[in-house]
Parts: sequence; structure tokens; C-alpha cells
Amino acid sequence: MATRCQIGIYEKANMENDKFTALIYRHWDGYPEDKGGVLAQIIPFIKEFKRLRGYDDEYLSARLLQYMTNENDKANEGKAGELVSDTLSYVICKSFHSDIAYFYKIEPNKVKVYKVNSFENQVFNLVKEVSTE
Repeated sequence: MATRCQIGIYEKANMENDKFTALIYRHWDGYPEDKGGVLAQIIPFIKEFKRLRGYDDEYLSARLLQYMTNENDKANEGKAGELVSDTLSYVICKSFHSDIAYFYKIEPNKVKVYKVNSFENQVFNLVKEVSTE
């Protein structure tokens, strides 16, 4: 079974109304560690984006999704004789999916990684914070 996750991009850290600007669902490789994990993919991108543009949550959301889908296309090019777009595995969401194993909260200066232990009871345990400075 795939390790599913969601990535939320937030305007500010610790807002009273902690509502995401964008929420992306990733159908596979949602684990935080290793070369193919989420952090290895998004941290360098976020740092470079911020260096060039600063923290703009809306534009970051769009460009991050584009970056991840481009990386997915490269990894799947020529497999199974299908169009690359048929294996996208990313979705823009309105709400949280109940099958996620991890949640990544992108804030202006860091990414917080949560292990989802019980979606029904909303038990998201913070397991790591990574600076994007």
C-alpha cells in the first residue's frame, strides 16, 4: 500500500484561524525521510523559492505542485507505454483525506511533519520540524 500524505501551505505560522492556503494530496511516497521522501523533495525547492521570491504562500503553492508533478513526470517517463499525465498521483484538495499517514505543514520559516495516528480522532503527532531558512 502506498504511503499517502497531504501538504498544507499556510500564510503565517500559528494563526488563530489556522486555515491552509492550499492543500495537496500525494498518493505515494509520503514518508518524510530517505532520498525519495517528501522532505528531500520539498525542502530544497522551498529554500530556493524563498531566496528568489520571498515567502508568498499562494505562488509557492502553485509552483510547488508544478515542481512535484514535473519530478513525477521525469521519474515515470516511458513506463508502461502510458502518457505520463496518466500517473500524476497528486490532487488539490478542499479538506483532509482520511487515508493519510503524514501531514506536512509549510509555514513561512519551517516545515512541520506530523504522523497521523488516528484520523478519526484527529491525532496528528508532531515528529519533526525542518527550517526553510
